[in-house]
Amino acid sequence: MIKRIFSSISEGLIHTLPIILIGSFALVFKSLPIPAYQTFLQDALGGYLREFLSTAYAASLGIFGIVLTVFISSSYAHSAHDDIGTSFMLSITSLCAYFIMMGMDTFSLEEAGGPTVFVAILSSVVSSVLFIAISKRQSTRFLRDYSGMGLALRNAMLSLRPFAGTLFFFVIIKLLIVFFFGANSIQELLADSISHLYSNMGTNLLSCSVFVLSVHLLWMCGIHGNNLLFSVSETLFVPSIEHNLEQIANGMLPTHIFSKTFIDTFLLMGGCGAGFSFIIALLLFGKKKNLKQIAKVSLIPAIFNVNETLLFGIPIVLNRTFFIPFVLVPLVNLILSYLATVVGFLPVISTQVEWTVPVLLSGYLATGSIRGAVFQVILLIIGVLIYRPFVIRYETNTTEKLKSHIGELTKFFRENEENGEHPIYLYLADDFGKSAKLLADELQNAIKYHHLQLFYQPQVNAQGECFGAEALLRWDYPEIGFIYPPLVIELAKERGILEALEKYVIDMASRDLNFLNSEFGDHLKISINITGVSLKNPNLVPTLEETIEKYGVLRENLWIEITEQDAIASSKDVVQCLDRLNELGYHLLIDDFGMGHTSLMYLKSSYFCVVKLDGSLTREYQNERYQEIISSITQLSRNLKFDVIAEYVETKEQRDKLLELGCTGLQGYLYMKAVPFGEFKEWLHKNPYSH
Repeated sequence: MIKRIFSSISEGLIHTLPIILIGSFALVFKSLPIPAYQTFLQDALGGYLREFLSTAYAASLGIFGIVLTVFISSSYAHSAHDDIGTSFMLSITSLCAYFIMMGMDTFSLEEAGGPTVFVAILSSVVSSVLFIAISKRQSTRFLRDYSGMGLALRNAMLSLRPFAGTLFFFVIIKLLIVFFFGANSIQELLADSISHLYSNMGTNLLSCSVFVLSVHLLWMCGIHGNNLLFSVSETLFVPSIEHNLEQIANGMLPTHIFSKTFIDTFLLMGGCGAGFSFIIALLLFGKKKNLKQIAKVSLIPAIFNVNETLLFGIPIVLNRTFFIPFVLVPLVNLILSYLATVVGFLPVISTQVEWTVPVLLSGYLATGSIRGAVFQVILLIIGVLIYRPFVIRYETNTTEKLKSHIGELTKFFRENEENGEHPIYLYLADDFGKSAKLLADELQNAIKYHHLQLFYQPQVNAQGECFGAEALLRWDYPEIGFIYPPLVIELAKERGILEALEKYVIDMASRDLNFLNSEFGDHLKISINITGVSLKNPNLVPTLEETIEKYGVLRENLWIEITEQDAIASSKDVVQCLDRLNELGYHLLIDDFGMGHTSLMYLKSSYFCVVKLDGSLTREYQNERYQEIISSITQLSRNLKFDVIAEYVETKEQRDKLLELGCTGLQGYLYMKAVPFGEFKEWLHKNPYSH
């Protein structure tokens, strides 16, 4: 359950990224600290431009707590295999819990923004756990009583008890908070408790250290530390500038080092956690595309010290890897900035600077000296160096975790292959489903940006001369390695991108065939694998024809392989497609051929001119029974005029026996494993090929 909870929180935060992006940019454009720009916003279009930005912020980050509650509860319901049709009601229940914890009688939408992240996490997690637990403990009789109802009414009635139980639980918690603490909400209780903690602290290094540490610890727990400690900041650090100005007016040197401007300018460059240093570290030392993308989109808001995109995009909340640098860098900045002020390198700040003033400019304006900007650069560099090893560790841990998940998915897929089971992997609610969805998304990008490869394995005749090669799809996933090809095909089917994938394969194979025929002669063939699903697609033949014309290759040189199972499962559409391919002059091959009645029936149809023996036959070449089967197939091939290619040929003894049994073509590791096109061409230059 703990793993499910943390996973749901993480996924919920990640799903909010579009909302965070819109809200962050709206806040930046609304708050740029340039007087002329603010005047423009106020006057442009009668003030509606400013209203537009305010509304965009209010409808995104302004209701962030509500949105996050829905996303976390939905993610939890999905991961909990909630199959009782009440997932929607679970999210509604979580929202009710959120509003109760926020104090419904005094709550307004303006209070539902980023500062309520902690309440959103707490409400959604607790309500989801309770709702699911009560749902799954309803009696069999209770479930049977509603079995004859319509689906919508049945789901509504089944949600009654879990909704009521969860709602009553939160109402009781709310009443206890009011009774014992006099607070109207958890948010108010936290704010009052923390304000009381700081009530007797002065403005010094210790209080500033505790304040900065508290802000970041709260953020790590999902609580908007800046907002929760706003009253503390107003009480302890805002008056410092006024005190310094009074001292200057009285002819004295300013002595109050710790001010809000001091904290914003030197400690929190780029927002909490010294986000600007974090972003630079990600851009310089990060290798993962998703982290770099988050860093890039976070860069502009972070310049103006808005870093919600970074905090929720990684996410930082409950992230154990980044806990140390997120807390440490601001504290290091505090110590160094304090020492720089004490020794006189930096003047004591006596100028109020808005927190949204860009990094470097804020250092100059706050100190009235270029030294302020230079010192900010020094702090940024130190922060980047502190973040560096943690960025590398995070990527390493993420990669290892991803490797493990994909490895488990591949193992699960292979087991299902062997058992003849065919689950829909993208619909699975567990880690297998998450890994499948990730791979399907990345596969779509790999097709779009041409990151897939074709490897080629030579096919040779009885004289040892190469007459062609089979094109085999390979996907080298960054930092993971090659993904199991049948899994790639299955995910393409489920995601609905199989047509795009096979079009990509046809194009690459035809291009490479053109190179081969130009360099080595028109007798070399390339065979490609086409699924039974694509044989039903009316776009297959036009795609082949367009590609053949595009590269100027011969149809009879582009062989089309169809597995025996796809051929057996053929429909009227498949038969029509095979007829059309035969008429146009394409050569068709049956792959993984066995000895079933249906297999032999397809040989009589004259669709196929080449049969590729199933590996289970060729590997057992020493078995007399299997020898009889192979001999029968090759004898039949002479009568019906088709060729027989034996795959998985690995030894000379195996080769000689298969040739003796009548095979006319061979393919396997004895000659070469499947290799990239460049290596295949080098092999052809060194080995004989048919002319």
